[in-house]
Amino acid sequence: MKYELFTEVKDGVITRNRKAMRDILKCFEGQSIKITIEKKKKQRSNSQNRYYWGCLVPYWKELILQEWGELWTKEQTHEFLKMNFGSIEGWKYTANQNVPQAPQQAVNDDDDDDLPF
Repeated sequence: MKYELFTEVKDGVITRNRKAMRDILKCFEGQSIKITIEKKKKQRSNSQNRYYWGCLVPYWKELILQEWGELWTKEQTHEFLKMNFGSIEGWKYTANQNVPQAPQQAVNDDDDDDLPF
């Protein structure tokens, strides 16, 4: 059986759901248990997810096709957006990950006529 509680910590002491924690621990009296503590992460709402997957990802997918001529899946586009616009806490790059990268743009040195100086 698995229980999940949300609380806050102040001065090393949990501030909410203390009685619930004690009651849950009583259920496991005499047994070995595993306790995992992690920081609570904010989750996007359903409407935010619908907007992201229904508007932003398709928009960027189409933009990448038009600008770079590359057809990416929604998942590839999502990974690209995460890497370039979102933070990925605890993420580490390894050489065998296949993360899409933007193509290198060639510099055109012949186009100096429109410079103001």
